[in-house]
Amino acid sequence: MERRIMSLGRSSLVISLPKNWIQLNNLNKGDVVSFAIQRDRSLVISPGAEKKRKHNEITVRIEKNEEITLLVRKIMACYLNGYFGIRLVSDSAISSFPLQGSC
Repeated sequence: MERRIMSLGRSSLVISLPKNWIQLNNLNKGDVVSFAIQRDRSLVISPGAEKKRKHNEITVRIEKNEEITLLVRKIMACYLNGYFGIRLVSDSAISSFPLQGSC
């Protein structure tokens, strides 16, 4: 895919980003994108870190009488899959308790 460099004012040059990439990354006007210059002088463009964090949150439902080992595995799986925020939700009160060798 090729893009043409355009002039914006006297000292700025710009390129447009493909619309399907913008939609795929849920970006809108005013959102931030990051770029990295590679050793071969190419650019890698990615959605800004702020936008990524919003999509890396998950809610884990804790069922009544759920075993602690299963809950620990669910939380670890979410963490290993790159979720930034893990919210625990339960219909009953959640108490803290010793894990006794579960980790």
